[in-house]
Amino acid sequence: MDTISKGFERNGNWEFIQFLSMSKASCGALNSPLNHTLDCNHIDEDTFNVLLEKVLFESKKNSSFLNHLYKSEYKGSKFN
Repeated sequence: MDTISKGFERNGNWEFIQFLSMSKASCGALNSPLNHTLDCNHIDEDTFNVLLEKVLFESKKNSSFLNHLYKSEYKGSKFN
């Protein structure tokens, strides 16, 4: 959420897209520690599945927002 809000404050779609992409990448970066946590038996498989589902959901929301911004003709308030 912090990364997304930083991008939003840049007042331009291309900067916002860049920060949304970083946020999406952060979702992907959670896969490795989640799998490691499961492999080390620190969480059970049900907990792993719940957490993974949440990470994937957030990643998909970022993707949808990115697609919207790519198609938008609005370039940001600093370009008005």
